[in-house]
Amino acid sequence: METLTLLRLLAVYVALTALERLTGSGVLRAGVNAFGVLMPALMLAHFALRGQLLMLPRGLLVAYALLAAGLLLSVVFSGLHEAADLIKLLLAPLFAFLGYSASAFDRDDPAALAQLRALGLVLVLPVVYALLLNWAGTAGELGVFVNRNNAALYLVVLANVLLVMGLGVGPVVLTLTVGALMFSTLGVVIAVAVALVVSLSFRRYLPAYLAAALLVGLLLFGPVELPVGERLGTLWEGVSAITALGLWTSLHDLSYADLYLITGENSDLSLFFRLKHWEDLLLVWTSDGWASLLFGLGVGSAPLHTEIGLVPHNDYLRLLIEAGPLGFAGFAGFVGWLLLSIGRSALLMSTAAVSIYFFTENLVGNFAAMTLFYWFAGYWARHASKPLATVTSPALWSVQPSALR
Repeated sequence: METLTLLRLLAVYVALTALERLTGSGVLRAGVNAFGVLMPALMLAHFALRGQLLMLPRGLLVAYALLAAGLLLSVVFSGLHEAADLIKLLLAPLFAFLGYSASAFDRDDPAALAQLRALGLVLVLPVVYALLLNWAGTAGELGVFVNRNNAALYLVVLANVLLVMGLGVGPVVLTLTVGALMFSTLGVVIAVAVALVVSLSFRRYLPAYLAAALLVGLLLFGPVELPVGERLGTLWEGVSAITALGLWTSLHDLSYADLYLITGENSDLSLFFRLKHWEDLLLVWTSDGWASLLFGLGVGSAPLHTEIGLVPHNDYLRLLIEAGPLGFAGFAGFVGWLLLSIGRSALLMSTAAVSIYFFTENLVGNFAAMTLFYWFAGYWARHASKPLATVTSPALWSVQPSALR
């Protein structure tokens, strides 16, 4: 089955990445990049050998054409600053078409189900290792992940495998909630919380909401204090300080050192760092001439235009600034089409969480996670409207378990 083939390829990609991080080999790094580029071609070959037709939904195809046009015009008029970013932005969305074209997974096939479970266990190992490193206080890279934000992202998209297995809503809600809290990343905590509300009917899934609320309460206010609870407290102190001084509209005029002094040395600067960074980049983009305004500053150029030398922690804003309105419209339209095609259901949870998480983090460069995101978003966009039995088992923790929609 196509989904199994994709997960096998991804397992190889993750294993190669882990080996490269362990050895620091430049040759392996090149091999990982080359394998990532080959993955769409290998999947296309798999489709062709099976006689599986590639489906190209019109709305999705138009959005991709806009995205590609925006990226390529940005290269023509503003130059190419990071080739790897361009390749990832062009290749990763192709998996949405592949996922859309994939046949529904047959859970009545014991051999296929056993393979899916085995692949799921292999793919979750990097997350388990990253959690152990995170709890040990490791800063920066967590195994194969560049930071805890990307580790949390990977776990969120990997939760789709649980739905394909037929485990229903309960385990997925549990995985998303615990994963978000354990990585202590406020962006993913908010994204998951909003995604659950957007995806699950409160009346139908009241037990799931109550269970999630109880779990959050135990983790945040139980005997073991989680770092995310402390971060919420220090963030509130910073918000109060900025509000009291009336500085919300003047962040651009402040330095990062000023923000540190104003909000207090113990404050969480993540929110203020993002807001100032976004404002700085928007001012550069809007004042750099007509070519930049229409076609962006160039793919991979954002770090060159701010004092901290980082891409914006907002992928929608990044596409607007680097690829112009056309690239932004293509990316936002692509994601929007997938969300609307899946519709409000438990199958939307992971896709909605990542789509919201795009607003506060730099995620599109994580090729492994984006591969899973686009594949399952495309897969659910086609199969979400099918009878429940062909998609997943009756939803756990549901007042009306006869349907997920």
